[in-house]
Amino acid sequence: MADSLASNIKFTSLRWKLMVTLVLVTCVVGASLALLFYQFLMDQYTQSRNDALSIASKQVNGLLDQQRQQLQQIASTLPKLSPNWDDTSRADAPLVNEAWSALQLDMGLDSIHFFTPQGQEQARLGEFHAKPFWQKLILESIASEAPVSFIDCSEKCHMVALAPVLSGQHLTGIFAVSATLADTVLAFHKISHADIAMLATHRGSAKPRIEAASSPSTTHEVLKKFLLMHQETPNQKALITLANNSFEVAALALSPANLALSSANQSAGVQLLLIENVNAKLLAVHSTIRHVFFLILGQLFVMLALLYLLLTRPLERLLRISKALPMLGNGAFAELRNIISPRKTRNWQDEVDLLDRTSIDLSHRLQYLEAAAVEHTLSLKQALNQVSREKVFTSNLLDKAQAMIVVSDHNGNILTLNRYGIELTGYSGQQLTHTPFISSPMLKDAEPGICETLLLLMSEEEEPHLRHESDVSFANGSLHKVAWSHSWLPDTLEGHGVLLSMGMDITERIQNEVKLAYLADHDTLTGCFNRRRFQAELERMLETAKRYSMQGALLYFDLDHFKNINDTSGHQAGDALLQRVITELRMLLRNVDIIGRMGGDEFAIATLDTNALDAPLVAQRINDQLATISLADLGLSQRVSASIGIVTFSGEDISVRDLLAHADIAMYQAKGAQRGSWHLYSQAEKIRERLRETLDWEKRIQEGMSLDRFELHYQPILCLHDNSIHHYEALLRLRVDSELVAPGDFLEIALLNGQIRELDAWVMHKAIQQLALISGQHPDISFAINLSAVNIGNVKLLLKLKQQIQESQIDPRRIIFEITETAAVTDFSAANEFIHTIREIGCAFALDDFGSGFASFYYLKQFPVDYIKIDGSFIRNLAESPDDQIFVRAMVDIARAYGKKTVAEFVENAKTMDLLRQYGVDYAQGYHIGKPAPFGTHFEK
Repeated sequence: MADSLASNIKFTSLRWKLMVTLVLVTCVVGASLALLFYQFLMDQYTQSRNDALSIASKQVNGLLDQQRQQLQQIASTLPKLSPNWDDTSRADAPLVNEAWSALQLDMGLDSIHFFTPQGQEQARLGEFHAKPFWQKLILESIASEAPVSFIDCSEKCHMVALAPVLSGQHLTGIFAVSATLADTVLAFHKISHADIAMLATHRGSAKPRIEAASSPSTTHEVLKKFLLMHQETPNQKALITLANNSFEVAALALSPANLALSSANQSAGVQLLLIENVNAKLLAVHSTIRHVFFLILGQLFVMLALLYLLLTRPLERLLRISKALPMLGNGAFAELRNIISPRKTRNWQDEVDLLDRTSIDLSHRLQYLEAAAVEHTLSLKQALNQVSREKVFTSNLLDKAQAMIVVSDHNGNILTLNRYGIELTGYSGQQLTHTPFISSPMLKDAEPGICETLLLLMSEEEEPHLRHESDVSFANGSLHKVAWSHSWLPDTLEGHGVLLSMGMDITERIQNEVKLAYLADHDTLTGCFNRRRFQAELERMLETAKRYSMQGALLYFDLDHFKNINDTSGHQAGDALLQRVITELRMLLRNVDIIGRMGGDEFAIATLDTNALDAPLVAQRINDQLATISLADLGLSQRVSASIGIVTFSGEDISVRDLLAHADIAMYQAKGAQRGSWHLYSQAEKIRERLRETLDWEKRIQEGMSLDRFELHYQPILCLHDNSIHHYEALLRLRVDSELVAPGDFLEIALLNGQIRELDAWVMHKAIQQLALISGQHPDISFAINLSAVNIGNVKLLLKLKQQIQESQIDPRRIIFEITETAAVTDFSAANEFIHTIREIGCAFALDDFGSGFASFYYLKQFPVDYIKIDGSFIRNLAESPDDQIFVRAMVDIARAYGKKTVAEFVENAKTMDLLRQYGVDYAQGYHIGKPAPFGTHFEK
């Protein structure tokens, strides 16, 4: 079969393929080289002709200049021969005639003319007559009292020189002398041994006239042919072929002075042409090209002969190998080695020798593999035993896995339940085996829709995977939440598929999430609503008041002298006071009233069915109730009071933000009037002090940016796993009157007037700039940069970030951006997209103050952040607060499950840091680690 197929294939030897290819390639390359060489020779020829033309032009211009100067000298000398040319009857007339004969013979003059100061011809010697157009040139010479020269080709081309005659200070006349230009042509021919012709084109005639030419017998024929070809443009260079000779005709370039001579006459112009026989030079070029071509052709024949001789023997050996290789399929390994006999010499080894050795090595290899096939068959039995052992290993692995693993057959009956599932649920294997999985305690309490979907999965009519959560009743009667993942494995058991179900007990995680959700809405210290939840409840209260035309009041207050209590008695005393205040307020207020801690010692109370008359009474009762609080057990004797700001609302359109702002203004009015008092907000009152303060801060912020008064301080962040510091947070400071001001004094004003965008951009630019400065010495250092909520989705800021990273050439992974949890969740979709864009650039992202706002772990799961920074309110009293410890532990566990790293803020003592290490927190930041300091303090410049 193989022989018949081979016989149908038309064979062409590799020898001929290579030779034909070489011939084609050599022809193309040779022709290209010949063409390039020809072009080179022609370029050389053209350059030499241009050089010759330039030299000839200089020689012609020199001869013309010489003749002009000679004629001017003769014209200037004539007055000395006879001072009175206007009187031809004088006795010195014979002297002039004798001089004229000498001038004709020696100087080649054709005529001498004498003109009066009015330009009238008074005397003439010679046959060449003055022309009317001379009048203008004579008057120019008289006016300038200087010689004038020009060429007159009206009959034959003459050089004419005019020279004024002065007697004392008076002009008595002007001499004109002329000489033919034919002498110049002959002189050039003698100097350069090249032919030259002079053409003149007269006005009214389109055809040039030959005025003079050297070697007329030859040049006249060449010029006639040239003029036929270039009648309109006789100044073009041309190659004229005449009687098997090639003549180059080219126009000589006249100097500006000689061009002026030519343009002064009444003819259209004078043109000098260089005529040279270049036949020998062109023949030399063509001869050289022929020699090159024959040399390439001879080289080709030599190469073909050598190639033929070199390929004959190796190709014969290749044919022998190709015929012997099929013997390998028949197992004739020794016979093949006898046919292929490699050369023994080690010199001049080539590819065929390599093929010989490879074929022999292949025969040995195949012979070895044939022998090894028998051994391989025996090893299959050992492999089967290995598979059995692996099956046992897999079973043990399933039993040890920390998840319930249930395997059901294609009818839905449970085949196996791993050991962990038995231990967790309390059911024995006999109780569950061969029972329907859907009706077993594992899925008995699942939603009906889940069971139908599972049946469709087992019938292979749906997707082969299903995930859901359901309640599972354990054997002890407890109800647990289990997250199930079902996978259908087709053709697994005796031609049928099996259902693999894996269940994870998530009861504890859900309980932690519920507790965290409560902590997210409530202040951990006082148990009342936090700022975020209070604002949401106030929003609903405003909607209710608007819908039902009800009145309400917002009371905003802080405790008087609370800072003194904190400073003198410590934070524990302050915390105890806040808890007692909330206890007293709950006893005073109605159940429908809401109370929230807005931060620090600031609280807010919202109440419905309260008007402008009732609200002050409520405020007074609050102060009366606070006055009953005793602080004796805390070592304090002062009276507790609050400065309360009141603002009322009804059905008008007002936002929560504006309402809180009005209440805050009223509170400061009360505080300014008298401690322990209240103040009712009114739209008509002017709060000049707060407005002036706001304007002052706006000016300071603007001056800070324009005068470079802002600076960055850096606070170190410690890695709790190895006690190393590779992260720093950039913190903004403003220098005012030689003092540094923290952003808490001006950040809110910058947010209100929009200056925060410029501040964020400045901080980002400065931090990246300083990070680039230390890239060489500290390539592992990262900077954390805070961004405000208004810059979420700021395209310009992202463009500046990309540009600065490219310009500074730093690794973007060394930049960590931070936004607060509240800012991120306020507009979830925009924040999510913004974080994705930052991460695509290559930077990391952190969620700041986590736990102080929404703290929904649903959002934590959705946000693609790298770090979460636990709010300092949960860390400051961690060692003394069990609630904070529970919250932090749960937060760390869930963050780790989602692949996020945790950072604890406000770490102020070693005991807190030890607890954080126990909980598995990744990083710590606070005064115990290091205070914020200028850039130069941490890094040497």
